[in-house]
Amino acid sequence: MSDKKFGTILTASLVLAPAVAFADEPVSWTEPSGTGFSMGIENGSSGGAYSQAIRFRLPLGDHWALTAKTISMHTFGPNYRLDVGGRLGFLGGSRPVLNILRVYGGGGVHVLVPATGAPDGEGVRFGVGGEVGIEAFLSPGMAAFMEVGGQGSFAETGYGSGATVYGGFQFYF
Repeated sequence: MSDKKFGTILTASLVLAPAVAFADEPVSWTEPSGTGFSMGIENGSSGGAYSQAIRFRLPLGDHWALTAKTISMHTFGPNYRLDVGGRLGFLGGSRPVLNILRVYGGGGVHVLVPATGAPDGEGVRFGVGGEVGIEAFLSPGMAAFMEVGGQGSFAETGYGSGATVYGGFQFYF
């Protein structure tokens, strides 16, 4: 078969043959996604430091929630450092679009305490931060999320301040 004839057949089949897009398939559940109290885990970067957290979300209606999370922030290398603390925040977001995706944003205040490796004299630090994110629901009660944002500390060292990138899973009860 010549290349020209093959190209004509291929083009005609792409135009004339009906195609079903993957997005046309309905989700396998009918109940609303991401409702109720939730708990999750996250890993990411906070101003260049590796961060892990356990997060909690208490809904206040369809679009708002109070959030709380534990924080552990590490830097590795010859001068290992570990800070621990927590964050309280407020979150606003959409209802899940097509029962699959939710867009959200929020902010809050945090406190961090050096556990090991901090310079002498550095103590408790307070700061603020914010983020925008997207949740992709794998089932009505489970979502994977990715968020970006920034945070700052009121301390002189600025440890953990800067851009934030987190990913993880959220479980709804």
